[in-house]
Amino acid sequence: MKISRKYWQAVIQLVSVLATLVLIYHYSDEQLKSDWSNHTRDLSKFYTSFSGSLLHSNLDHLTGNLISIAGLSIIFILLFPSDWLLFFIVQSNIVTGK
Repeated sequence: MKISRKYWQAVIQLVSVLATLVLIYHYSDEQLKSDWSNHTRDLSKFYTSFSGSLLHSNLDHLTGNLISIAGLSIIFILLFPSDWLLFFIVQSNIVTGK
């Protein structure tokens, strides 16, 4: 059974997103988290609706999100391999409530 190119591209995108989340967690500090995490009641910090889903408060939070993103993404890649990145963006906005 040959795996098509679009599946490989989706898997590479998934691994890139997961690695990015781990790197951001590893290099973030409390100041960065307080400035760039979600501020749902402060409309002057609208940019946090995009950056908040990338920040995680602790290792348990990060691990739980990585497991859920990987699990849902694998299912979505199998169903719609060419639209995986769109799925990631949409689910990220739904989860953060934006």
